[in-house]
Amino acid sequence: MKHYTLVSFIALTAAVVSILPLQCMAEPGAAQSAFIEVTANNTGDSADSPEARTELLIPGAPAPASTESDPVQPPAPASTEPAPAQPSAPASTESDPAQSPAMAPTDPDPTQSSPAAQAEPAPAQPARIWIGQDRAAYDAGSNTYYIPCGDLAEGVYISVPEGWDCRIEILDAEDGTGEYSYRLYQTRDTEHRWSDLVLTRLPVIGIRTGNSELPGNSELPGNSGLPEETDLPSEICIYEPGLHGRTLVYNTWANLRLRGNTSRRYPKQSYRMELTDAFGNQSKMSVCGLRVDDDWILNPMYSDTSKIRETMSYWLWEQMNRSGSCAASSDLVYAEILFNDTYYGLYGVQERIDRKQVSADKKIGILYKIDSNEKPAVQELLDGPEGENCHGIELEYSGKRVEQPWVPAAAYLSYLEGDGMPDGVRLSEENLIDYGLWAMLVQAKDCHFKNQFLHCVWDGGQYTIYKIPWDLNHTFGDLWNGNFGTENFLEYKVSDFALDDCFAKELEANDPAFLQKVQERWNALREGPVQEESLIAAAGELFAYLYPSIVRDSMRWPGSGTGEGNAANIRDIEDYIHQILLRMDQWVSTLQQ
Repeated sequence: MKHYTLVSFIALTAAVVSILPLQCMAEPGAAQSAFIEVTANNTGDSADSPEARTELLIPGAPAPASTESDPVQPPAPASTEPAPAQPSAPASTESDPAQSPAMAPTDPDPTQSSPAAQAEPAPAQPARIWIGQDRAAYDAGSNTYYIPCGDLAEGVYISVPEGWDCRIEILDAEDGTGEYSYRLYQTRDTEHRWSDLVLTRLPVIGIRTGNSELPGNSELPGNSGLPEETDLPSEICIYEPGLHGRTLVYNTWANLRLRGNTSRRYPKQSYRMELTDAFGNQSKMSVCGLRVDDDWILNPMYSDTSKIRETMSYWLWEQMNRSGSCAASSDLVYAEILFNDTYYGLYGVQERIDRKQVSADKKIGILYKIDSNEKPAVQELLDGPEGENCHGIELEYSGKRVEQPWVPAAAYLSYLEGDGMPDGVRLSEENLIDYGLWAMLVQAKDCHFKNQFLHCVWDGGQYTIYKIPWDLNHTFGDLWNGNFGTENFLEYKVSDFALDDCFAKELEANDPAFLQKVQERWNALREGPVQEESLIAAAGELFAYLYPSIVRDSMRWPGSGTGEGNAANIRDIEDYIHQILLRMDQWVSTLQQ
């Protein structure tokens, strides 16, 4: 799995008031809380202007509790109804270009506070917290700020108004995450403010749409009912954990659009985020350590209660792919996202598979995306379909000198129909074996024909086709249970092997030379990256790292399948790895018998 390193810091000029970390761990069921009294440096200027701030260090948090085999069971699932739309932030933020209006929190309705907060007098407004020159990401419904922290043992710096006395309460680890949460109190004379704080290891992204709604189905809470292909201009604030308690903050604009097929049934939906400047022109930047680009996918991972299946599947493809950039798939990093001052939980920020990702030749390269199991007729492709989509096969890219971009796709379908591969087009045998074994290993039931990209590379007077996997939530034993609905409809099962259509066709031909290559490749993988102990360790490490965010996500979306009837814990994935390796070892050993 890819990691990224953040090396620059936000420059803050305010005075620093440090709070020493408390090295304490809550015992299960114990009622512990600790207060730290802090008096901010008062310069005599009591205004809450950006020029009058003091920096505080929020103390480090303990490590997460053990994530044994029990499913994630939040103590009291939160409502899936988002908080009511709040009034717009004061227009005064527009006069300061350094301050992002994207996540400036509005004054919440005190009645919308979290259960933990109801023990306190309802504040007239939440505590005021900045990260650098930007308001921290804020959930109005629970009066909670979400703050990225690269090292929870080290803590993180925030900025608060000067002239206010600050007190931090360290709360019990009662939310199931195994980590402490915090409450910040701010007082000045008779004025009183407070808010809860969540420190997360992950980046945080705050998105505010122009109409304070999201695109898509109006029957789902928070959605506008606008046509699903509508682009909603949005303001984006990205908070990334840095080093030594610092946070990197980036501001930009974007057009937000609903995406996905089956996932549109879910209340937590998938979006495409195309970055722009303030005038709507294309703009590029790196997001969460990924490549510099303007086009991103916000993957909700709603159906996967473990939240690690796609990452594990992409990582395994990266390990098994011998074709390099010709068959490079997507990169995914995790972030916690808030839309319009409402916490929406854990998302995967993904790169799109496009010309740049696979290094397609700008002159003669071709890239297709297959997003349906419906197959067009070969002749229909040879005749040259109108537009860039033909029955689920999309022409993602065609080089400037390509005159007949649909010919390789027609040859591919001709091969699958048993008519052979025409001259001028061939499948990469090495890539086909890698893809076939990978699909079997991760049980990619939804990727045997659709959910693939085909990269056509001109080489030696012909096109060579490379297969690339995509949309990998239905892997590692997560299977459709036969019912559709707005809630999760998957269940855990180690089923029959997932055979790619092309790989199955080559196996049926029973060519001894091909079968020997499959055996040799599998044996090499078993001596390398595909070992039970290392795979289980990688899955466990990732799950433990994400566990607090997984719990918060399941509290926000209790219908995502947490509980019985679904793969809601790491033990299911461990069991899957053990079983599939035994079965594949046995299968490979009998290939030439």
